[in-house]
Amino acid sequence: GNAQLIVTGDFNAAVNSPPYQALLQDNDQLVDTYRVAHPQPAEDEGTFGGFRGQANGARIDWILTSPSLKVLSADIDRRNFDGRDPSDHFPITAVLSRGNP
Repeated sequence: GNAQLIVTGDFNAAVNSPPYQALLQDNDQLVDTYRVAHPQPAEDEGTFGGFRGQANGARIDWILTSPSLKVLSADIDRRNFDGRDPSDHFPITAVLSRGNP
């Protein structure tokens, strides 16, 4: 019906992987917020940094949402603290709206 979904998780799966494709291929119920905000793939989309701050790998983390939610922005947070990464993955963020902002 009118349910609005937000799907997050530690997927460890690239956007061309079977899990990603299973959720999005031939499905008009979910969209990838990062791809909505950044339609063209780029080399620096990697989200696995391995505590080394690298961004050139695959984007293995994603936020999916119902297309009825408006994606205002989506980004990869690459901040570190005193030169130390908080995780081996870079967090994905998305700002969403239910209606007109």
